[in-house]
Amino acid sequence: MKQLFVLFATAFCLLWTTTQVEAQCRQRRFVDDRHCTRFAQTHLRLGGTLHGVGGAATPRIGTTVGLVHEWHFLPFFQIRGEANALWQGSEENFWSTNDADYISVNAPLMLQFRLSPGLYIAGGAGVSYLLHTQGGAIPGDRFGFDWVGVLHYRFGYTPIGLELRYMHRMGSDLNAIADPTTGVRPFNPTSIQAAFTIRF
Repeated sequence: MKQLFVLFATAFCLLWTTTQVEAQCRQRRFVDDRHCTRFAQTHLRLGGTLHGVGGAATPRIGTTVGLVHEWHFLPFFQIRGEANALWQGSEENFWSTNDADYISVNAPLMLQFRLSPGLYIAGGAGVSYLLHTQGGAIPGDRFGFDWVGVLHYRFGYTPIGLELRYMHRMGSDLNAIADPTTGVRPFNPTSIQAAFTIRF
């Protein structure tokens, strides 16, 4: 629990610091203040997930919400940090009343490259933590590690974007444990996510 607190406290401090830098640049109304807005940007992401992709069972539908923060060091290169929550079921879709629901959080850090004015590709790794379960077993080790790949398209000068991502969880008890009543693993290693993004 202490490691999780340190992780999210660090992420919060980075978000707060860069947000303050942007606010100060806008207040000063420099001629080149567009550079300030490019240096750091924050996005809200809302979307759905397909869990258990590539497994024997039919993939299950879940939902995801998160915050994305980008640090723009070059016009074509950014560092992308995120804090996301994922809600999924173990055997059925997340809205099924008779299924075990699992809520996890993950915080990936990625390198992002701009391929064209509106198209970005990113890849990196992150940490996952099982936050809550409803009707299912909790593993002894709630931490996991993720490999993440993202394709992100932004519609012109609007704040709206659309992203697709592939996530693969590595190691930890989150992959190994099975629900004692169903024999199903709560977290399959792979998921595909589609989400809308809104830039602040």
